[in-house]
Amino acid sequence: MENKESKQSTLILSQTTELKKMASKKFSSPEYAGLVSDPENLRFATNEQVARYRAERLACNHLIEIGAGIGFQTIAFARTCKRVTAIELDRKRCDMLRKNLEKTGITNVRVIQGDALADEVIASIDKAEWLFCDPERLPEEKERSLDRLRPSPRQIRDAYKEAARKFCFEVPPQLQNIPKEYDREYISLHHKLNRLQLYHTPGSASKGTTGVVLLPEGEVLAEQKGKRLAEGKQAKKYLYEIDAAVEKAGLIDSLPVDAEKLDRTNRTLLTSEKRQASPFLCCYRVLKTAKDREELQKVLSRMKGDRVVIRYPIAPEQYWKERKELESRLLPGKRTLHVFGTGQRYAITEKT
Repeated sequence: MENKESKQSTLILSQTTELKKMASKKFSSPEYAGLVSDPENLRFATNEQVARYRAERLACNHLIEIGAGIGFQTIAFARTCKRVTAIELDRKRCDMLRKNLEKTGITNVRVIQGDALADEVIASIDKAEWLFCDPERLPEEKERSLDRLRPSPRQIRDAYKEAARKFCFEVPPQLQNIPKEYDREYISLHHKLNRLQLYHTPGSASKGTTGVVLLPEGEVLAEQKGKRLAEGKQAKKYLYEIDAAVEKAGLIDSLPVDAEKLDRTNRTLLTSEKRQASPFLCCYRVLKTAKDREELQKVLSRMKGDRVVIRYPIAPEQYWKERKELESRLLPGKRTLHVFGTGQRYAITEKT
């Protein structure tokens, strides 16, 4: 019969294998390989590229981090800030945080295990240029709001108004009704909406600006008020899918491109006669168009290819049936065709 020590070792080995697979999707630097974690905390850990960008953005002499977790973001802050005060309520996470700081040889982080809103905790902290907070939220919530975060940004700002000059909050990108006192920054990682950061400087006349950062490229899209792209009626020579963060931020009209907007049921497309170069766009060359589904089938039957990717709205349970039916129309070939729905028409395209 296995003893307790053997069972525990087996459990740790099993978790280590699982963690390696999970970690490989978020981290590439060797220093992260030896850090301690568990599946639950690794699931919510900040991606390495996001952590590095944020640390550079908030670089200062002294930074306060509330909700430090197991320390992946803390490690990045320690590389760009002279001092970091990391506060974590959960004892287990705090233990892992300390171990991870030790493993990476970091000595400029003061760790506090306790409630960030407790008077004794606040009183023990030196003044700082930046306060960063990653509040907890319920994963199953469909609608997000600032006041439902724990602790809420309002609570943190009130409690630390004397301790910090500037505030940055990581909040869900789906957050609704954001007050104008916050500047918003949407982060796109590998062209997928990843984070929303809110910035606030007490006492300043906040402009409530909105921006998008594309990682790992580091490209930035700033809001251009008053700029409007023209509305188009049909697909031209090129079609473009817009980065999800740009659409979520409402900055389509701020894109520095000479193109027209085409509305779809679920997302907006851009189209142009001349190819537009922008890191925020995925470009497709229009090969053929069809006025309805019957004509779409006829057009495909005269084209060569082996795959059809459906880019128009369709119920998930119908996707593969529809895709196989369209692919059955193709002549033998080795290319992937992307079919978009624009209004009542279809555009058969190839990614460029």
